[in-house]
Amino acid sequence: MGNTLAELKKRSNFSKLLEEVEKIKSPESGIKNYEDDRLWKLTIDKAGNGSALIRFLDAPQGEDSPWVTIYKHAFSYINGQVQPQGAKGGVWYIENSLTSIGQQDYVGEQNSELWNTGVESNKEIARKRKRTLNYYSNILVIKDPDHPENNGKVFLFRYGKKIFDIIAAAMQPPEVDPLDEDAIVGEAFNPFDFWSGANLALRINKVDGWPSYVNSKFQKPAPLFKGDDKKIEEIWKQEYSLKELLDPKHFKSYEELKARYLKVVNGISAGTVADEPDVNKFVDEKDEDVPNFNSEESFQDVKSPKPKDDDVPFDVGDDEDDLSFFQKLANGD
Repeated sequence: MGNTLAELKKRSNFSKLLEEVEKIKSPESGIKNYEDDRLWKLTIDKAGNGSALIRFLDAPQGEDSPWVTIYKHAFSYINGQVQPQGAKGGVWYIENSLTSIGQQDYVGEQNSELWNTGVESNKEIARKRKRTLNYYSNILVIKDPDHPENNGKVFLFRYGKKIFDIIAAAMQPPEVDPLDEDAIVGEAFNPFDFWSGANLALRINKVDGWPSYVNSKFQKPAPLFKGDDKKIEEIWKQEYSLKELLDPKHFKSYEELKARYLKVVNGISAGTVADEPDVNKFVDEKDEDVPNFNSEESFQDVKSPKPKDDDVPFDVGDDEDDLSFFQKLANGD
């Protein structure tokens, strides 16, 4: 990839990104979670509502993709029994999966062994210990009503399948019935492109008691800063490296993860029972079926429970960072 804005402007990576979207629709991927001021999060009120206007940005200088993906395992045990999603208390295992960087992961191997027995009780344990998926991209915050100090700044943004589906739909608009005269056919565009992309009106609301991004939508495509290349380049240079997030130094080793897993399963480490956030909100519906653990094999015979959205923080309205809080639980703090 070129290192100048002129080269980026000439380059068309739309088809390549479409290929990556297709790969993700049939998932095989994996991020270190950074609890620092690089990450932007949508503020959600006590009623479960929130909104902001953001712009996804193209790949950082010297990098090829505008997103990276990372898998994580998050589950707890009480008296040797894995707990259902949302359970209180227990000893927590909350770790990034080595499958994120193409390596074998101990929990993934254990889950695969259980699943392949074909025994439903074993498969249920694997479901409860499944991977969850996050995407990371650079964004420009256009308007953050609750934190106007963020307006005009570049952040890393962690999001899940629901928002990625909105991105994919923009790049590959769904086909419509040719007999439906009232159907609106959207033009495909690259949401990450500085010149042909679009702002995303990000909205979260509760639908049937569950957090939903159904009301989120891209605005009409238009050049960022009305096509002012000087301003665009200034923003481009402010982007954070995405490749750096996948540096192996940010992941625990296979042996370290194995040791942590055994401590959790055996209840050796002290757990916390006080007011954990709802881990259901950590679940990504995409992984609800436990499509794979360590390999590229996909399982299609599992039915999903109620939809849950990992784009939403664990504890709506809680000021404490969700992943930071869960990491404290995992460390026995």
